[in-house]
Amino acid sequence: MKATDYKTYFDKAERISLPEIKQLQKSVINLSCIQQILEAFPHIALLLNEYRQIVAYNSKAINYFFGNNGSEFFGQRLGEALNCVHSKEMEAGCGTSLFCRECGAAQSIKKKLTQEKNQFQNAE
Repeated sequence: MKATDYKTYFDKAERISLPEIKQLQKSVINLSCIQQILEAFPHIALLLNEYRQIVAYNSKAINYFFGNNGSEFFGQRLGEALNCVHSKEMEAGCGTSLFCRECGAAQSIKKKLTQEKNQFQNAE
């Protein structure tokens, strides 16, 4: 089933594959300034792609997420990494359930990605 076939109540279901995430991660790591910026944050910092998937994070995030469930979270969305109960309600995961409409994190991420997309289109 393609991501476009998944039912969603809030945000897009599309995401990229784990091998694509790993390739993107390598590109980000090669830009050492990105990791330095993430490490400069006093709290958890995550870098998301346009599909809302985690592609980079700082050491504070490692301590938090690995302390919670010990699993790798590259390619996951925020709610999936946090084990949000609503991220498991829909096949497409975090950001697609009816409850995601009320989630402050999902709203903020969607708003920012929409703003960036509009700014990019206006620049063309």
